[in-house]
Amino acid sequence: QFLLRFNAEGSAPAVGFEQFDAGRSSDVMAAFTTGWQEREENPETGVTWRWTSARSTLQILGGTRDGVLSLAGDSPLKYFDSAPEVTVLAGDRVLDTFRPDAAFSRAVVLPRDALIQAGGVVTITSSRTFSPSEHGSPDRRVLGLRLFTIDVR
Repeated sequence: QFLLRFNAEGSAPAVGFEQFDAGRSSDVMAAFTTGWQEREENPETGVTWRWTSARSTLQILGGTRDGVLSLAGDSPLKYFDSAPEVTVLAGDRVLDTFRPDAAFSRAVVLPRDALIQAGGVVTITSSRTFSPSEHGSPDRRVLGLRLFTIDVR
């Protein structure tokens, strides 16, 4: 992902990279696209995480065989009174559905044919979301899953 900003004269833009991957065309690369919150970190522990929204997408490119999406997250029951239904899709094809009721780790197979058919777009949905503003915070983001690991191989 990158950000382009043109100055008032319309001359060459200043470019800032948020995410940059380089590798062989056979390497698998993934980019956060829509529905993701910015990465956060606890400076005391060094633990980092990223929140999903109700629908968060990844763009996955490269690879010559089936891949694996690894997800590890916080217990949704810290934020909801019941476990959400989480679905992972490649395009319209459901790859996995689960209801995490505790801290979780999940490996989802990404069939190469499904990725090709979906143009590399993988979507993670959560049936439950909340906004911290509902609990007195000025934070108005809509949050779904708190994920510590989002890895594609």
